[in-house]
Amino acid sequence: AKRVPPQSGSRMSTVHGSLPPARMKNVEWVIGTLRNGNQEYVRTIVPSSPAGVINTHNYQAMYYPDGSYAGINEIVFNFQPWLDWYLK
Repeated sequence: AKRVPPQSGSRMSTVHGSLPPARMKNVEWVIGTLRNGNQEYVRTIVPSSPAGVINTHNYQAMYYPDGSYAGINEIVFNFQPWLDWYLK
């Protein structure tokens, strides 16, 4: 799903709300995994990226100073330019 600046701070379920149910289960798994502390971060590669793009999604749990769960930070990164640079 394409991101736009006004989505910053939105719930992942809202940002990804237009996904088909089968893919929404993946979003729910990421949220549950991070919220329950099973993993500190989840990294994925988007398989349907266009040629010349390797989109990675990095989801990381965030915590308040007292250690309680605060939410998830999502960073989407096109890895392809860095890979091209490295391989030169």
